[in-house]
Amino acid sequence: MTTNRPSRLARWLLFGVLLPFSLVLLPRPASALSLNPSDYYDVDFDLAFSQTVVEPGEEFSITAEATVSCIKDMPIGMDEASVIFAVTARHTASGKELTLLDRYDFTVSDVPDWAGDEYATEETVHLSLPSDAKEGPYSVAAEIEKVSLDGWNVTSMIPASYRRIQVGTISCVIPEVTPPPPTPQQGTLAISILGHEFRPTVDTDGFLLEGFSHSLIEDELSIYIEEGTRCRGDEGNPLAYISATRDSSPEDYEGGVVLSAFVLGPGGAEFSPALRLGIAYDSAELPQGCGEDDLVVGYYDSSGACWQEVPSVIDTAHFEAAFETVHFSTFGLLAPTTEPIVTTHSAVTALELSPREVAPYDRVNVSVTVKNRGDGDEVYPLDVWVDGNIEHSLDVALAPGASQTLRFTVVRSQQGEYEVSAGALNRSFSVLESLTQIQPVPTSTTASETNGDSDDGLHPVYIVLLSLAGVAFLTVVVLVLLGVL
Repeated sequence: MTTNRPSRLARWLLFGVLLPFSLVLLPRPASALSLNPSDYYDVDFDLAFSQTVVEPGEEFSITAEATVSCIKDMPIGMDEASVIFAVTARHTASGKELTLLDRYDFTVSDVPDWAGDEYATEETVHLSLPSDAKEGPYSVAAEIEKVSLDGWNVTSMIPASYRRIQVGTISCVIPEVTPPPPTPQQGTLAISILGHEFRPTVDTDGFLLEGFSHSLIEDELSIYIEEGTRCRGDEGNPLAYISATRDSSPEDYEGGVVLSAFVLGPGGAEFSPALRLGIAYDSAELPQGCGEDDLVVGYYDSSGACWQEVPSVIDTAHFEAAFETVHFSTFGLLAPTTEPIVTTHSAVTALELSPREVAPYDRVNVSVTVKNRGDGDEVYPLDVWVDGNIEHSLDVALAPGASQTLRFTVVRSQQGEYEVSAGALNRSFSVLESLTQIQPVPTSTTASETNGDSDDGLHPVYIVLLSLAGVAFLTVVVLVLLGVL
């Protein structure tokens, strides 16, 4: 990496010049901690999951690539920044949190702190959900444990809102255990559907001697076979069994979404006349813009890698899509849209800002309360906006009647009035001129201050300078690698 930076002597000369003036002109440490990193750095960043749907115990990875360019000299230079963090996953529905990685150490040497400096890195973290993980989506986050700058522990300087950083979402699926084919018995056709077994009688040529009719087994699948139907295998022999299992991870449907899918077997089976199947649906869970009459049934064509629609009839009285088939495949109920309905009884009930007037770089504390007014568990997609741009975004899991208060931090460097909104609520704060709002750091110090006896063993002025140089960089580099941007 090529950099253009002053020598260490120049740094100390700069520090010597800054020191006499820092007591009067530098902002309070709180202001330094609220520094807007975009004033000092340009960031090119990409975060990718190796896969977003996994089974318990299956390994996946998160890879982060970042290039950070310093566009403005920091007040004082530094050499090394490091962070220790754990990776957790929170089950969206239940709120249960799992630890995926106890500890990960990341160190940045030769921190870019002068205009023209550049830092590039690529990090990959390998993870897996535990074997007892519940099915459903998980919010993956990094939990900051320790941050060090040039060997000094400055963890307490990292704002609380950055201690837990949302990385992304991953879905856990519990694989269906495919039962073995039923044991053939002379004179019967073994039918195994979603764990239920039936044995209608057949003759030696495979003709069904009694009709078979079962509607909505497990409230999902129905099957009807007429008496006298001939059931043959792939070599023309009498069919020994029929099986139907759920497909928990169906292939994507280009024209919309797959509401449910089932694998019917064995492959190569043929029926004359056709047997009739029905797939149930819930009208309340249809995607946005899709009516009941828009639903279609399709089979997955593995040779063409796509779903092929088959003629079907939508029975709106019984909420079932019925179709006929003379062969077996993977059949799915398809909805021709990709925009799901967002149904929620939860809402933002309170939005508070404190303080309402700040100096540039000072923090505004945002408090948002979300309440579930429904009688079932819900996940509320909370977005906190500042002047039309999303500042914070997360999913809030709420039990019936429960409420939760979330706290965030907003920082702005430019003077003006800013509007904060969450849900249907809006509030505003103002950034005023810094010289009229910032109180200077006291020039008289106690003996302990002179000796540098602060919480971390640093002189208060050096804390301000160090935090300006280091916390800003860690915010855009170290924390960026964990997905904050």
